[in-house]
Amino acid sequence: MLPSKLEELIEQAAREEWEELDLSGKYLTELPPSIEQLKSIKKLILGKWDKSLRIHIGNHLTSLPVEISKLTNLEILTIASNR
Repeated sequence: MLPSKLEELIEQAAREEWEELDLSGKYLTELPPSIEQLKSIKKLILGKWDKSLRIHIGNHLTSLPVEISKLTNLEILTIASNR
């Protein structure tokens, strides 16, 4: 996913107060600091196992930004299939 598209998606999710965001399979190598805007997010999916396709769908993340600690409503963080 292009950085500008990711920023747009994060801004939309923040504006619309999404509670869940699935970023798996977007070929991300890092998360932008703007991730901290997601104040209402409860579930953030950065990688997952797709049961119907029987494959892992992840990204290329090797670390998470410190800004993720500002997501105080976050209950579920799924990071399967990353580096």
